[in-house]
Amino acid sequence: MRKHLFGALLVVLLFGLLASSVPGSDEFPAHRGQINDFADLIPPDVEQRMEAKARQVLNTTGTSVVVVTMPTIGENYLSDYVNRLYRAWGVGKKGENKGVLIFFAQKEKKIRIETGYGVEGILPDGKVGEILRRDVAPHLKKKDYGTGLENALLSVSRVIEEDAKASGGVKPTPKKPPVSPHTVFIVATFIVFGIIGLIVFLIVMIKKGGRRMVGSDNRYEPISSTSSFSSGDSGSSDSGSSDSGGFDGGDSGGGGAECSTDD
Repeated sequence: MRKHLFGALLVVLLFGLLASSVPGSDEFPAHRGQINDFADLIPPDVEQRMEAKARQVLNTTGTSVVVVTMPTIGENYLSDYVNRLYRAWGVGKKGENKGVLIFFAQKEKKIRIETGYGVEGILPDGKVGEILRRDVAPHLKKKDYGTGLENALLSVSRVIEEDAKASGGVKPTPKKPPVSPHTVFIVATFIVFGIIGLIVFLIVMIKKGGRRMVGSDNRYEPISSTSSFSSGDSGSSDSGSSDSGGFDGGDSGGGGAECSTDD
């Protein structure tokens, strides 16, 4: 029995380590649309106007511009938190990675604009920083959140639309850099050991505990491997799905800029 428990714990540990190495979305709320005012800072009429503008940019250029406000990010570093949120939500289209995430943390009084791989050429860090300092931060410092965040959206959208117009429409974008061999090796190692551990555990369970007594004459018969897990199979449920909109597996390498809005 102890061997079985040890094997089960080993499998759980291996898969837990693997899961922790891959960014997840459990720690983040589900997105509501292009504008996600979780801190409730943007006036309703301004939010509707911003949503319409972001949708227009998405439909005409293929670039997803997303705005998020949060009451706080806790003990997290802003750049790390925003990058993980970007990847968890998959801002932009997979393979094209044309997305922008405008993020404001109310308690920390910091704003960051994160750019996807596909727009780094037209929105380099320097230009993003200039937009924040010139068009956004002055309004946020005065707690005029609606104007500041709408300015961020409009300034970024202007750059994107001008580039699309100059290039004659939706512009092909470079693909993200390949994953390093070291990262691939680490992930593959976890997967291999996890699968091996699970197989060994199942074999041990079937061979050691796969027989039971039946009837009064102490006969034994094999336990069906399917019956052992039937209850787990019947408990699955569908979490539902919706229109992906501007969230279709896009990625970011951490490009962009941030600034403080504290006085």
